[in-house]
Amino acid sequence: MIYKIVRCPHCKKMVMTTSEKIFKCMFCGHIKKMENLNVEYSSMDPTLARNFMKSRKRDIHFEKFDDVWIN
Repeated sequence: MIYKIVRCPHCKKMVMTTSEKIFKCMFCGHIKKMENLNVEYSSMDPTLARNFMKSRKRDIHFEKFDDVWIN
């Protein structure tokens, strides 16, 4: 089984899926063919896929604050 990390084109949230043909976002319910989605990461190990997703979410969170200066 291959675990894939994809970003929903509708709500922009990252989702881990094992789907081969059809993707349904668990957050907004958007349905799309897997062949039309950009797979950001894939692995046979679900722990590695989950860790990738967590690290990307953390990176995106910190990117929002790159221009904020704290004295």
